Amino acid sequence: MNEIITEAQDIDVGRTWVQAPDWGVVSLQGEDAEKFLQGQGTADLGRLQAGHSLPYATLSLKGRVMELMHLLPYEAGILLLMPRACIASYLQRMRPYIAFSRAQLQDVSASWQVGLSLHEHDAGKPLHQLESHGPARATWLDGRHRLWAVPRELSVSSPSLPAERFVGAFIEMGRAIISPPLQDRYLPQMLHLQVLEGLSFEKGCYTGQEVVARAWFRGQIKQSLCRLQGIAEGESSVGASIFLAEGSQLQPVGEILQTLVDGKSIDLLAVLRHDARQGRLLLQSSTHELRQIDLPYAITQFDHQHTR
Repeated sequence: MNEIITEAQDIDVGRTWVQAPDWGVVSLQGEDAEKFLQGQGTADLGRLQAGHSLPYATLSLKGRVMELMHLLPYEAGILLLMPRACIASYLQRMRPYIAFSRAQLQDVSASWQVGLSLHEHDAGKPLHQLESHGPARATWLDGRHRLWAVPRELSVSSPSLPAERFVGAFIEMGRAIISPPLQDRYLPQMLHLQVLEGLSFEKGCYTGQEVVARAWFRGQIKQSLCRLQGIAEGESSVGASIFLAEGSQLQPVGEILQTLVDGKSIDLLAVLRHDARQGRLLLQSSTHELRQIDLPYAITQFDHQHTR
C-alpha cells in the first residue's frame, strides 16, 4: 500500500488538474513482481528502472489488447493504472498465473485517485520519466502531460478542469484508452505501442507474442491509430464505425476508440485502414468530411521491410 500519511496534506501537481474518476489502480507487490509482468505483457520491464515508467498491454491468445495500462514504480512495488471497468476481468484472468509467482495483485482504487496535470510545453522532459512527490507518483507522457497516482488522503490544490479533458488529452497525445467494448480487438502495433515504449520485439515470450511478431515482421499491419476532427454530426460513440464514401456507398473502414465533442466540433481517435486514409471519411449519417490530424510522434513504418 502507499506510504502512511499522518495528517491531511495538499499537493500542487502543476498548472491544472484533470481527475479521472473512471480510472483505478492495481498494486503489484512481491519479489517476483517485475518477472511476473515481464511474462504477461508487451513492454520490457527492464526499462522500468531508474525513475522510468511504462505503458504496458496484456494480450489475448489472438494477440489482441485486453488491458492497456501505465506502470508506475513506488516504494512497495508497482502501480498499474487503467480504466476501472477493466480491473475485475484483469485480476480474474491473472489469478491462475499469479498463483505460481511470489507476487500479489490487489485492487487499491479505493486508496488512490488518478488524474492528469497539464503544463506549458517542455520538450526536455524524457518520455515516461517518473517523478516522486512524497507518496504521490507522476509520469510524463509527453512534454505537456503528466499522469498521476495520488493517495486519496491528499487533496490536489491545483485548479481543476472538467473530467472530459482527460479523454481530450489522450486524443491530443495520440494514446489509446482501451475500455471493455474495445478489448480483444487490436494488435498492440495498431495502437502504436512500438513507438511509445509499450511494445518490445526483443524481450522474451508472453501471451500473444507469436501473433504480434508474425503480423509485424510479415507486414500484416493494415490498420492503425489516427486522429480525426470534424463536425459533430452522426454516430460517434466508442466502437462506432468510420466510413469511406465512394459515390453513394459508405464502406466501414475503421472504429472509434475515443471521442470528445465540444459544441459543434468533434475530436477523436480511431483505428483506421491504411488504404482508406486518402479518401473521404465520414461518420454514419454525416455529410461533413473528417480531416486527419498529425499525431505528435513519428510512426514506425507499418511494413517490416522498413524497420530493419
